[in-house]
Amino acid sequence: MTMPIRASNRVVDQANIRVAYLRQALRNAHARENGVAELCISQGKLAAASIPALGIRPVSLNTLKSQAERYVKGGWTELNNLRLQIRKRQEVRAERQTRPTRLSAKIDELDQLRRSYIVLTRAYFDLLSMVTPYMNSDEDIRTRVQRHRALFSISGNIESVK
Repeated sequence: MTMPIRASNRVVDQANIRVAYLRQALRNAHARENGVAELCISQGKLAAASIPALGIRPVSLNTLKSQAERYVKGGWTELNNLRLQIRKRQEVRAERQTRPTRLSAKIDELDQLRRSYIVLTRAYFDLLSMVTPYMNSDEDIRTRVQRHRALFSISGNIESVK
């Protein structure tokens, strides 16, 4: 004669199933890629996890914690440490994957800045060369342009920049 399964026994099974699942995920890189990291983002997500094929059903976080303390070797600390290990590995892996992407983005940003600098420099010297002919006819313009050139260390021959 089989004994009926009480709700508390199912919860005990849930704590132990999660421990086994997380340990397996730590040993198996492929398992970590199949959504385990999503479950380990927070304690609440781990408790609310539902994977019927593995027998994992959602339970409240408080229930999972109390039952893990009672029935899992190492208690809630063990279960939470497994979760944090998987989370840390996933974060390190994500960081490795994004480094080349970030470097590429920085190189693209630098290239864009160089192009902007070239355009602005060209526009600046074009404008300065347009003002130069008026230097001979207006003393105020001559003084301002000479002061500007001295301030920004611009050589006298603007045409050579083109």
